[in-house]
Amino acid sequence: MKLKSRRFGELNIPDEKVITFPDGLLGFPELKKFALLEHSDDTPLHWLVSIDEPELAFVVIEPTTFLGEYKVELTKLDVEKLELEEDTETAVLTIVVIPEDPREMTANTKGPLVINVEKMLGRQVVMDNDEYSVKHKIFQHVKDRNPKESTEEKVVVSVAL
Repeated sequence: MKLKSRRFGELNIPDEKVITFPDGLLGFPELKKFALLEHSDDTPLHWLVSIDEPELAFVVIEPTTFLGEYKVELTKLDVEKLELEEDTETAVLTIVVIPEDPREMTANTKGPLVINVEKMLGRQVVMDNDEYSVKHKIFQHVKDRNPKESTEEKVVVSVAL
């Protein structure tokens, strides 16, 4: 699949790398197909580019990069929509907002993107959890983490019953 935009130029995205969000993203329900692109080798940031509207792209990051452990609670509906089974490989990303001062960048840890990697199906979920925020300051949290602490970076995906 060919993708052409001013920001990325012309890209050839293999069909098996296209992530389908059947319900779109919050605020963009009409956009269903996306591609995940590397930002650069020296950053944990990625681009989630809309194939339906190639001029629209979101900066995303794996939340373990700045949180260490991150727990995602899925509803039964989320599990059905993502076609998840017990051992399905998933990826979790959060959308990043980068203001004029990049030190103030935030991530939406309350509304992560969960991706069934095997079927390339995605869904933005909204968690009812006060621990997370739609404007989680990335660098503040990194600064507060003690690099000498032995924290295993992982995402925990669970189903709320």
